[in-house]
Amino acid sequence: MATLAPDVAVADRPARAGDSLAAARWLDRLLCTLWRQGVTPRPSLAPGALIDHATRAEGRAPAPGDWEERLAILTRSLAGEARLSPLGRAIAFGQIVRKLRCRIRAEAQWARDPAILSRPVTRPLVIVGQMRSGTTRLHRLLAQDPGFAHTRAYETMIPVPTGGPLETRPLTATANLLFLRALNPLLAAVHPTGPFQAEEEFGFHAMSIFGAQFEGQWQVGAFARHCENCDRAPVYAEFRRTLQTIATVRDEPPGKPWVLKAPQFTQDLDALHAAFPDARFLFLHRDLAQVVGSSASLAYQQARVQSRHVDPHAIGAEWLRKTRLRYERVHDFRVRHPGLEALDICFDEVGRDWRGQMHRLYDFLGRPLEPKVEAAMAAFLGKSKAHRKHRYDLEDFGLSQAAVRAAIG
Repeated sequence: MATLAPDVAVADRPARAGDSLAAARWLDRLLCTLWRQGVTPRPSLAPGALIDHATRAEGRAPAPGDWEERLAILTRSLAGEARLSPLGRAIAFGQIVRKLRCRIRAEAQWARDPAILSRPVTRPLVIVGQMRSGTTRLHRLLAQDPGFAHTRAYETMIPVPTGGPLETRPLTATANLLFLRALNPLLAAVHPTGPFQAEEEFGFHAMSIFGAQFEGQWQVGAFARHCENCDRAPVYAEFRRTLQTIATVRDEPPGKPWVLKAPQFTQDLDALHAAFPDARFLFLHRDLAQVVGSSASLAYQQARVQSRHVDPHAIGAEWLRKTRLRYERVHDFRVRHPGLEALDICFDEVGRDWRGQMHRLYDFLGRPLEPKVEAAMAAFLGKSKAHRKHRYDLEDFGLSQAAVRAAIG
């Protein structure tokens, strides 16, 4: 999954003193024992087994679709590239089955209430930026404004309600976050969050068996490249339907605009724009050497929890490639859409003068930044400290600033 971890302050460095994964390794040994003794079966990551498990749990099968090809490619990547530990296998099984179950519930809800799919999604505000470019900070600042709707962490982790009499998704999300913190506390410095915190929509993509939730935690290069080049129009059509579903469950006012954020958008802008043709865009910019280093650090900390072997230099090379791809796709999209309703925002400028940048943003939106909203933003930033403890070195990932700039320009 794209990183979700509680708000604690720790430093992030590749496998150095104090970077204990004792809990994860203990669980690896426990799972091996349980599987060997037949106490519980070793989970299968074959597509048919994953679909059958989700089907039995929900009482119906998912409808056929392009997601099936991506599931086949993902499971082949997990078997051939990811080098999963026993814990990684168990987590992969649980995550994929959960997304398939969400998919089944969504299809059932759309069939019961087709009016969901005609619900308007009016002029969403879309944050577009590389991973680790400040998109989360901007997203959570805007989430302080009650005039915007935003996705919460528990909704992106489990996009569709379970259907029971009680709303259990926040409790499940909290348990997952605590579990992740126990496995690797370093993740909390990379991306602090909580179940009700504003969060990116990576889980909407994952319902389509697509994108960052899978790429960000496992070494699945073949799957990542397929997602970069496949037809993404069906994925974003489902993304829009999922957004309409969440708005219906919440009973959001029909004209209330959403603020959307996912670094995945940087490589899918044509499909995103087709799904939301009246969207307004906020393009974030940060020094790309910092982007690559921070992205590699995040991916490394995710992968080392679930894989038997993780090569930080290979992860550095992959995120250099990925950052360049995303940079080029954003540039190309903007060249082809010169009249786009868009505002450019610099990571460093937000750090130096967030108030000035927020007033500039609201001028772009054609509305005032209300004092109460500005005060809420200030309070949020006053409590948001953990990300400042995230430290990383490009050299840990076989890179340098000169190498990044030579590769990207």
